[in-house]
Amino acid sequence: MQAHRLTINSDSFHLPAGYDVAGLKSALAAAAHHGGGFVDLVSVSGSHVALLVTPNSTVKFETIPPQEAPDESTDLATGAPTFDDDYGLE
Repeated sequence: MQAHRLTINSDSFHLPAGYDVAGLKSALAAAAHHGGGFVDLVSVSGSHVALLVTPNSTVKFETIPPQEAPDESTDLATGAPTFDDDYGLE
């Protein structure tokens, strides 16, 4: 089965096997088309993520070899977003 990685701006999310990629693409495109909106997803780590997608968001889907995908049975940080706690004010 194919593995997928979604990158929005600089945050990457590995999607679980069998994820509705076509549906997610449609939801992301609709959010951008309507000027912005939240799109929910569940990453391979089990994290529930609400992404704010705007017309300025850079979205990339990749099909990756299954051996490069994270193991779905473990809680990996690779599927979780990264946050800048100091808001870039360092």
